Amino acid sequence: MLFKVFIILFLIVLAFKLGRAFVTGSVQLRRQDNPQKFKQTMGIFTVIFVLLVAMLTWIFVVPLFIHSR
Repeated sequence: MLFKVFIILFLIVLAFKLGRAFVTGSVQLRRQDNPQKFKQTMGIFTVIFVLLVAMLTWIFVVPLFIHSR
């Protein structure tokens, strides 16, 4: 149980930091410098962010539906 709590906290902190980087634009890679590198980096960040949100949803939302039956 304690291990699951640490995994959840790690995922929440990682999703928060990555989401804040998206919103504030703190990723220090400008589009004008290298457009191809920018697209690749933002694509990787987007995939990681979507996976983190999916894992958090799986951890919190799916058990609600399973236990409600």
